[in-house]
Amino acid sequence: MSVNHPPQVRLLAQQPHTVSLEATLSPDLPCFAGHFPGHPVLPGVIMMHWVMCWAQEYLAIQQPAQQLEAIKYQKIVQPGMSIQIELHYQADKHKLSFAVTHAGAPCSSGRIALTGAV
Repeated sequence: MSVNHPPQVRLLAQQPHTVSLEATLSPDLPCFAGHFPGHPVLPGVIMMHWVMCWAQEYLAIQQPAQQLEAIKYQKIVQPGMSIQIELHYQADKHKLSFAVTHAGAPCSSGRIALTGAV
């Protein structure tokens, strides 16, 4: 598995423009290696990449990201955590909103403006 490849997720719920997923982050994921030695954390750029991969897979979004908006990292994501991912696509605005939580506490959230965003 490459560093950028997202982990397996479990589909919790899906509607035409919204999806809820859950992933348990194995300590063996390559993205944790070296970031940081002895205190591994999930790099934010990897989380953004995973969000886009899951949006492509579950919401059939094909446009690339154009701009990150209102991105917030509220809690460090570490190996062994189970995270819940909520994705919502606003097709009329070409924007993808996301929220990542762990045990109900926010980890990260924001919007991604896709190519063609107004």
